[in-house]
Amino acid sequence: MVSAFVLLPSKDGLAVHAFTAAAPCQALWKVPGTSITTARVSTDGEHLGVLDQAGKRATVYRMSPDGPQRLAPPITLPKGVVGDVVALHGATLYAAAPSRTPAIYAMIDGAWHARLLPGQALKCGKRVDELLLDGSRMIAVDNIVAPKFFIVFDIASDGTLSEGVLIDLPVRSAYEHVRFAALGERWVAVSSHGSNRAGDSEHLALFDRANLVEHACISREVHHSARRSVFDTEPPVVRPPKAPWTGLAFAGNDCLYIGWGVEGLGVLHLEGYSPGDLPHREASDSWYDPRWVTQTPIPLVRMRLEAPVVGVVTVPGQRGCFVLFPGPQFRWLEPEEIVSGGEVIPRGAEITF
Repeated sequence: MVSAFVLLPSKDGLAVHAFTAAAPCQALWKVPGTSITTARVSTDGEHLGVLDQAGKRATVYRMSPDGPQRLAPPITLPKGVVGDVVALHGATLYAAAPSRTPAIYAMIDGAWHARLLPGQALKCGKRVDELLLDGSRMIAVDNIVAPKFFIVFDIASDGTLSEGVLIDLPVRSAYEHVRFAALGERWVAVSSHGSNRAGDSEHLALFDRANLVEHACISREVHHSARRSVFDTEPPVVRPPKAPWTGLAFAGNDCLYIGWGVEGLGVLHLEGYSPGDLPHREASDSWYDPRWVTQTPIPLVRMRLEAPVVGVVTVPGQRGCFVLFPGPQFRWLEPEEIVSGGEVIPRGAEITF
């Protein structure tokens, strides 16, 4: 009997797999569509939303071991809108797309209902990088143009969205954009990448799920630029690039898995910590906050694996995760296996890799 459906790569493209107690994974069927942009399993675990035709069309399916059951004909997004982020609340699909008037689009009864981003988030160039569903609350994670926000919407019983509420996010670098975001039992994690004249940086911030207040952030330089200005008198410093983060996912016990390329897999066991255990990080007086903390706020486990990690996927109610490799290939790991085979970086230690 299937206990959960999970999206994993296959040689033919993205596929729906069955997760059971007897065997962690069994391929069932390929995700339907042409030129698929993204796909997402619903919060109830029963539906699949697909953006295909290069982000111009959306379809919702009911999943079964025998194959997908389309609930309604595919719907083309409004003219000029190309979606690239999707989330499902039951059978209701939500899509985010960059445009001159940024909005979240809800697919309800065969039609699109647009909810414009509020206030400063509506200005030209804004977009949403991730949609997180927290019960009847949607958290949209704002992207590259500063100032940056969480945009919080309430979901009505008919699927429509309330007016969004803006919550300020720290800005740590020029051209900073969100790459991954994940929702845990008590935490929200956001991984972002920034770039400026000094080089490229990555930042992993941890927020209280209840009030979206930031309590910790790990920042690291992944590439140091050797470019010099006319005022530089010293020779340029050349440093080898570091492996970027390649994925982020919470397991059901607030165990945060971090894909880390050639470095393998990183794990923050947050199940033993509440947001109150990590002091609230005071905001800067300016919307631009360049202060970096390069130490881990709690012990971090790093496990090197047989190939570079290109992504991580978790299963609701399970403590382990699927680690994705090139190929495509994947492997299921339990927390105990990671702890026994990994290296523990103690709380407060510098992240130098």
